[in-house]
Amino acid sequence: MKRGIQRAWLAGVAGLLVVACHKDASEQSGAASKVPDTPVPAPEGLVADVVVRGPDALWGRLRQGVAGPLARLPQSIGGAFAAAGNLDLTLAGEVDGSAPAYAVVAHPGATFGWAAAMKVRDIEHARTALLGGKAPRFVGRTTGGGLTVLGSAPGGASTPGYLLALSPLGYLVVAGSEGDLVTLSPYATRTLPARPPSAHALLVSAPHGALSGAIHDELLYAVADMHASASMLDAMFRKQQPGKAPELGDPGQVIRALDEVARQKVAVLADLDRAELSLDATDDEVDLELSLTPGTGVSAKSFAGLPTGAAAPMLSLSAETEAAVLFLDDPSSIRDTAKTIEEATASALKPKLSAKEAAALHDAMSRWTGARGPWLTAGVELEGGPALTIRTPTSDPDSAMQAVTHMVDLAHLPAFHKMLEARFAVQGVSTATAAATGVGSTSIATFRRAGAAADAELAIAWATTGEILHVAAAETSARALRASKDPTRLLGADARLSTKLGTLRDRAAFVFAERLAFTQDPGAPRSSMVLGVGRDKANGWAMLEVDDAILREALRRSFEASGGGP
Repeated sequence: MKRGIQRAWLAGVAGLLVVACHKDASEQSGAASKVPDTPVPAPEGLVADVVVRGPDALWGRLRQGVAGPLARLPQSIGGAFAAAGNLDLTLAGEVDGSAPAYAVVAHPGATFGWAAAMKVRDIEHARTALLGGKAPRFVGRTTGGGLTVLGSAPGGASTPGYLLALSPLGYLVVAGSEGDLVTLSPYATRTLPARPPSAHALLVSAPHGALSGAIHDELLYAVADMHASASMLDAMFRKQQPGKAPELGDPGQVIRALDEVARQKVAVLADLDRAELSLDATDDEVDLELSLTPGTGVSAKSFAGLPTGAAAPMLSLSAETEAAVLFLDDPSSIRDTAKTIEEATASALKPKLSAKEAAALHDAMSRWTGARGPWLTAGVELEGGPALTIRTPTSDPDSAMQAVTHMVDLAHLPAFHKMLEARFAVQGVSTATAAATGVGSTSIATFRRAGAAADAELAIAWATTGEILHVAAAETSARALRASKDPTRLLGADARLSTKLGTLRDRAAFVFAERLAFTQDPGAPRSSMVLGVGRDKANGWAMLEVDDAILREALRRSFEASGGGP
């Protein structure tokens, strides 16, 4: 997102790396007994609250699993926070990372604010260690709520661009400003600790007020910004080619259509009662799970009509698959998707699309809608040349074959032919029948490209095996034919990927999976990531499962790009 939400969120996450101790306020001495520890109402403009169940445990798991630049930081969360902020390391010894840590983000006015809190091992020991002696590490001053703000000692290192304070309730509090410190720390140190312990290593919760308020406004701003950027690009291209009609019709219509879809999704978000994002780290992967509790309006209707199921069909793709998607649908959602694709295609081809061509498009989409089954997989294979494979069940194999034929025949129509010629240099299309092992008779369409070698065409092959329709696209006819047959080695042989897909249970409406190799050994296991989106009972739901090796590689590349070296 844009503007202050990015800075506030990143700052809040940084503050979370400060977590600690779990002693009753009654065990703290003197000043603690003078400050109430009862829960307080949520702050004005609450955006999200965060709970980290065991900061040292989570940090240690990420540091060990993801490694890379993280491994260079101290082992404890307190040490990592002190090192990252260039703070006196005495501070690290006062933080007990075995206890829960808390954070809060709010948007009470024009800007976002944040505060994070961690228990200290002993408040009086912390005061003495940080503020006492002939050469104190910090100098203290008192502010609202009995907080002691820690400032730079004479001759010491300067404090970072946020505030540190000791709370009489036994917390080290970090905040973006003194206003945040005073207004948000009571919620972080009194209300959040009073809640039942979290079942997750990290839990972020956003209430309805934030989803319909600050978060909604930021998303609408982002949508408007993308709309403006796309419109500027469209205007620039038109200026470069004055008087020339766009090859794919009016981009402005496409921009407006995408803008409307984005605003509909934002409206669903604004109607939610609550959103929760959890993070858990196992021995070799990190799992993120999102739960969206619907309100009484558009979000409840949206989730209730969402068809879901298991991700098992993805496992029958070829073992050569590098990335794959799975869509689970019911007859209503199949029709809605086909209608959306038809309208988007017709809009993109206007004004070149004639009424006759529009009717042919509608007929082809209708045939496809009636032929395909309740799930559809699409996979990308790279070994032996790139290929895209699509599989879906069908109760009428002959109608399914005819549906694909009618889709391919659209390429003969002037509007579609001009688009293919402009984008892919396609000069003509021919269709034939060939034999492919495992599927019998196969139809294949070859798209001839200007100036291309005979073995560098574009080709689509389609066939049925039993009640499964296979469609494959590749750069050569031979590759398309090979990809269209039943694979001899299945993706289900990847045990780690199968486990991830099984975790989704029957909650997925959409699944994306990717397999990556970080070694030259072709027999080495692939690392994988899986994203599932769907519904868990009445709630909207999403889950992302990522192997440590992928996170490690992403962090390494990010670190190198920033000039940090390997």
